Amino acid sequence: MSSRRVLPTAVALAGVVLLAGCGGASPASPPPSTTSSAVSAAPVALGDFVAIPRTQLSLRVPEGMAVNEDLPGLGQPGTRNSVVVMDLPMGGRDPKVALEDIAGGFSGSKAADRGMEMGEVRHLTIADRPAILTSGVQRVSGSTYTKAIAALAADDSVVMVTGTLEEDSSVTADELLEVLSGARWNGEAVVDDRRPDLTPAEGYQRRDAPGDSVLFTLGGEAGPGVPKLLAAQSLGQAPVAEDQRRSFAVARFEALPAKPSVGAATEVAIAGLPGWELTGEGDSGAVVYTAIVFDDDGYFVVAGDFDPAAHPDQLPAFREMARSLVRP
Repeated sequence: MSSRRVLPTAVALAGVVLLAGCGGASPASPPPSTTSSAVSAAPVALGDFVAIPRTQLSLRVPEGMAVNEDLPGLGQPGTRNSVVVMDLPMGGRDPKVALEDIAGGFSGSKAADRGMEMGEVRHLTIADRPAILTSGVQRVSGSTYTKAIAALAADDSVVMVTGTLEEDSSVTADELLEVLSGARWNGEAVVDDRRPDLTPAEGYQRRDAPGDSVLFTLGGEAGPGVPKLLAAQSLGQAPVAEDQRRSFAVARFEALPAKPSVGAATEVAIAGLPGWELTGEGDSGAVVYTAIVFDDDGYFVVAGDFDPAAHPDQLPAFREMARSLVRP
């Protein structure tokens, strides 16, 4: 297995918004000026709608672009032109509140530090969900990129859609904005065979998950404090030496958004792989669980949390599901 994915909940929100990939190795890019282009009520006929793998969005494909499963999103071969879709779990935060935080990152020193000059942040509805939309330019290493960014509030996550265009692109800034504002919401995420999988414990149901991860919540519910467990693969992680695995697992645990402190760490074997299982308490009082198991290419993470004041002990259910891990 050569393709790995990092646990999405560990991503820093502001950094993801401003540093989303360009379809290549360099940073993402903004639109042609600091003035937002007009967004039509209905997108023009740029191409057919396609479902973006591992997301719940369908996008209209601009001329010259095609689905790129590795992003996931759209890309144009031989260029940095791209539209990248990322689903960012909020870890109990209200996604609508998170939209305001994201909007604040498009101006001032946060944007300037990344060479970005973004226009007005518009509040609108995209795919029947509250959303924000902005456009501008990003200057990186002597090059100027056109950029458009949309963020949608979706249950307990925020879906980021970041469009990037090189100078002299055949796709215009207005077309890029129409692609983002015209996104459609699908009933289910498009599934591929690159995800790990878990068998849900009694009462748990599968929910839509970001990237190549799988997510289960108690009763299929979403929201702060609801017991949830997510499994994902690492991305580009070199193999971890046996004598470093415990310290690696502890560092990975403590880096989770809940900022948990380790209460217990136990050596385990899951899916025929060696690993460590950790439990502790987050900064908001949530009970946090993580199992990290290692293979020759990197590692798998199974991570979850619940509010002990609202729910009985879910650690037995978490352990049961973690031990059902199936590698892709």
